[in-house]
Amino acid sequence: MSKELEERDREIKFQEGKIAILEQDGASQVRNLRVDLDHLKGTLEERNLELMSLTQQIQELEREREQVKSLHASLEHLRAALKDRESECDSQRHQLRLLQQYKEQQEGYLQELHGKVEKMTLALSQKDQELESQEKQIQEAEEVTEMQLRTVRDQLEQALEALKEKDRLIDTQKQQTRSYEGKPGEQLKVLRRDLEDATAILKEKHFMVESQKERIATFQKAEQDSGEQKEILQHLEAALKEKEQETEERERKIGVLEEATSRLETKAQGEQKELEEEIRALWEDLQHVQQTLARKDEEIEYQRDRVRYFEKTLSGREQELRRQSELLKQLTSALRWKDEGETLQKQIQKLQKWEEEEAEKRRVLQERDRSLQRQKELTQQLEDERKAKGEELERAIAIWKQTESGEVKWKEKAQALTLALTKSEMANGTLRGEIAVLQSMVSERDTDWFHHEATAEGEQLSWLSEKRLLSQRLERLQRAVAKLQLEKTELKQLNAELRRTLEQVEWERRRLKRYCRGRSLPDACGFSLSDQHKVPASRQEESHTCCSCRLAELQKQVSLLQTQLAQERKYKQDYPECCAKTSQELSDLHHELSLTP
Repeated sequence: MSKELEERDREIKFQEGKIAILEQDGASQVRNLRVDLDHLKGTLEERNLELMSLTQQIQELEREREQVKSLHASLEHLRAALKDRESECDSQRHQLRLLQQYKEQQEGYLQELHGKVEKMTLALSQKDQELESQEKQIQEAEEVTEMQLRTVRDQLEQALEALKEKDRLIDTQKQQTRSYEGKPGEQLKVLRRDLEDATAILKEKHFMVESQKERIATFQKAEQDSGEQKEILQHLEAALKEKEQETEERERKIGVLEEATSRLETKAQGEQKELEEEIRALWEDLQHVQQTLARKDEEIEYQRDRVRYFEKTLSGREQELRRQSELLKQLTSALRWKDEGETLQKQIQKLQKWEEEEAEKRRVLQERDRSLQRQKELTQQLEDERKAKGEELERAIAIWKQTESGEVKWKEKAQALTLALTKSEMANGTLRGEIAVLQSMVSERDTDWFHHEATAEGEQLSWLSEKRLLSQRLERLQRAVAKLQLEKTELKQLNAELRRTLEQVEWERRRLKRYCRGRSLPDACGFSLSDQHKVPASRQEESHTCCSCRLAELQKQVSLLQTQLAQERKYKQDYPECCAKTSQELSDLHHELSLTP
């Protein structure tokens, strides 16, 4: 018996060492899980801010691209007009001799030309109004986006405050649990005293062998009690078998989840490749835009030089052609824009009656010079805006690269979480093995106690009470293990929901990025002037509504993610407390078994 007891003591010490190692592993896993959760929270907040900034920058880039296209079209118009004017100036010297002959035939055409000039002035005024309305719409859209960004920031600040309050509540609960854990120590001291008294009584009762009849009666009673305890142990074994089956099913589910995570990792790698391709395409688009802007700058400088040259030549030709060549230039260009089918001879005939209205035409020329000056100022403003937008685009690309690094970190954190889950499952399996070993040890101790009862009559009642206490503790331990299993399944469900929501957010982000890319790539060569005035307003409204809808959806998803993260944090903070309780109960059982003879 002494050898068996020594072997049992060794086994108990070995099991205690295992339990201490498992407790240390569980504590380290819980710390790692908390750190990973904090990192995930930070990355999610950074990603939300980056998504909002990217949507705003994409809208600004679309507006800038439309402005560049309109400027390109207007510059091409001016270039064609200037080339035509140069060719016409050479031909007008030969045509001035014929003006006197066709003077009388041009009176009928004067009224038509007046009407056409008025129509042109009305069209120019309408275009100016359209430009002003477009600028107002752009300003309103910018104000709306700023308001939305402010609301999103306020919501994020409120969520952070709520998380801080929850952390404070969790700290208070931990302090309460620590204060509560001090009570079982006193119970252990009382149990140790009882066990020491029982061992002393057993030593005294070894010498009392004379009253065998009474001992036989007590032995029969003990047999009845042992039968009941065997039935309880059979029930416990059946429950353990059921739990083992449940663990096997859960392990199968874990295998399915691991396969799903591997598939998700492959998908994430493919999506990362797609993101790299999209970034390359954006770089190419940026280079193309920079090249077009450089060409536009060269064209603007060239047009400025040409305008200066023409101003000088116009002043010289005004003296040479006696103010009629100037009228001829402007009116022939106007007639060419409005009536392309007319011949040059008809235009010259119409110009013969314009000598009386030289003052009025000079005023028209002055107005056009003023409009040209305004266009110069607008081009200067657009150049300044273009430089600012280029810098913003470079910042957006840098932010894009940061989002890529954040996605890689998030994937690493997801892998770490899966490893931590597998480790916790292994720890639960070892705990089940420990429980089985403890049950076998309890059954062996029951048989030993039955043998000792032939010599220990008075200790029978104390042994039965101690046995009941041990069975109650085993039941509590099994309930704690079942509770841990339930919490683990809930944690897995929360992790799966979190992954699904993160995948949905990534899918929405990619769809938004593809949508913006699809809107920016077509018509890179530029629209015509008529299309330029028709398209931008509707396209700006559509893009603004789409972006606002997407932003609202992203805000909802961000709030849902925050609630899920809070729930997951709560469960993962309750998990170590349950592990600590079970480990404490196991240590109590080991201690009692080591004290019993």
